[in-house]
Order: sequence, then structure tokens, then C-alpha cells
Amino acid sequence: MKKLKILAVVCALLSGGTLHAMEFNYGLKAGLSMSWVPGMILEDASRTVLPCPGPYGGAFIEFELADNFLLYTELSYAGLGHIDKFTFYDYSNQYFLRLSYLQIPVFAGFRLLDDRFTLYLGPELGVCLAGNSLSRADGKDRQKFNERANLNPVVLNFALMGQYMFTDHLGIDIKMDFGLTRTFRGESFVLDYGSFRRTVQNRTHNAGVSLGVCYKFN
Repeated sequence: MKKLKILAVVCALLSGGTLHAMEFNYGLKAGLSMSWVPGMILEDASRTVLPCPGPYGGAFIEFELADNFLLYTELSYAGLGHIDKFTFYDYSNQYFLRLSYLQIPVFAGFRLLDDRFTLYLGPELGVCLAGNSLSRADGKDRQKFNERANLNPVVLNFALMGQYMFTDHLGIDIKMDFGLTRTFRGESFVLDYGSFRRTVQNRTHNAGVSLGVCYKFN
């Protein structure tokens, strides 16, 4: 028992020394996201799917674990969604889906190009904060729906991000997200456009590209 206590103390001291010696940077970022929801497709409808713009920003921190190898995480807000224009026989409709997520990625980072460019990749957790849809049919008033109950509260993405630093403090980054889990709940879901209602198989997931400006306090 005494040996186990001594070993625990030694491990704690070593880990404390490692954390103390580990270099880290933290900062803020803000920008624009362009997103869509693949899987919201009716096979017998003619449709045009457009990316949906939204705000993107938050705070981040990165730890240098070894030369040119980093551990990165952030807490950011992302406005995602979907713009859908479709024609079903003689019925035309415009559908706007607006989603709000809290995103928490955990990335491995690799520094390249004289430490100016860093490539990050890894999983990303998305916590759904809100979801609304707006439907407008030809010749009819807009109808708004609360989609929060139909959405999965937590989604998992795989993300790839590149960051280029112009100075030691100021840079830009671009991030690509690929949804691994469903955006909507269940095996199927209902597309409700007011006077048009249809149940479809659920293949939905989030996808998007975010471009931001970052500032590091290092």
C-alpha cells in the first residue's frame, strides 16, 4: 500500500511538471459559415439546394504536446441551416431551415510551413441550441415552424481545419465539417411545408464550411 502511495505521488509530480512546462496559446475567432443538410431530398421532386449563411465565432485554446504537434479545442457558436427551393408537380415552395449549434471540437494539430500554417483534424461535438424553419408557397403567406423537438440534441461531426498566421497573433482559418450522425431524430421525419406534408427516410446530416479570423493571446 505504501509503494502505491509513493507511485501515485511521483506520477502526480511528473504530470504537474509536464503541464507546467507545456506551452499553450488561447484566443478568439469570428467569421461566417456556409452550411447545408444533405439527405433532405425527395426523389420525385425538382429542387435547388443552396448553402445557408450564418455567423460563426468563439474562443479556443491549443497545447503544444511536442515539436509541431498540438492539441486544440474550442467552444464556438455556429449558425447552420439549409435553403431549399423545390417543385413537386404544380406545387412550388421555398424552405429555409435555421439551426443554432454550440460546437466543441477536439483536434490534433500539425504545424507546417515554418510554423505559419497548421493543419487540424478530429471529431467535433455539436449541441443543438435551437431550430426553426420558414416555408413560403407560391401565392401564400409565410409559415414558421419550431423544429427543435424534431432535431437530435447532440450530433457528431468529423472536421478538418487549416489555419494560417500572418503574424504571431493574427491569422485566418477555414474549417470543413462532415456530419457523422443524423440531424433529425428517428428513421424517418416529416417535411412540413404548410399545405404540403411528406414523410421521408432520414438520411440527414450537417455539412458546411466556415471561414474565420483568429487572434491569439500568446
